[in-house]
Amino acid sequence: MERQIGTAEKLIRNHFVGVLATCSKRGPYTTLVAFAPFKSIETIVFATLRNTRKYDNMKKNVKVSLLVDSRRNVPEDFKDASALTILGTVRESTGKERKKLAGALLLRHPHLEELVNDPDCAVMALDVQRFVLASRFQEVVEMEIKR
Repeated sequence: MERQIGTAEKLIRNHFVGVLATCSKRGPYTTLVAFAPFKSIETIVFATLRNTRKYDNMKKNVKVSLLVDSRRNVPEDFKDASALTILGTVRESTGKERKKLAGALLLRHPHLEELVNDPDCAVMALDVQRFVLASRFQEVVEMEIKR
């Protein structure tokens, strides 16, 4: 299990963009988001404007998933790639917490400064509940996060 946790942490720390899945009454919706871990890998930070479909979906349903993977779009991916599904609940940060989370996001993604400073930008915290790590398209391990 420690090896899988190490692989999960490596994917989170070494990759900068993931696929965020939200859901509405109309069905699932996915978007690319730039993200950063906050302190540990138990909280993931990303930013979005409030006038987006993903923000609207998250306000109505706080359960989300974020997919982070190591694929390179080469045939070797079938035996070498790993995919980490991060499952949890999301909330908009405010006040001092927003400042800390925005700082972590900007440290990793300084090019997002204009977005994060926009008055209509929400800095979101994904509180991780579970990781699902798939490798070699067949090996799947689930890891619960104890809070």
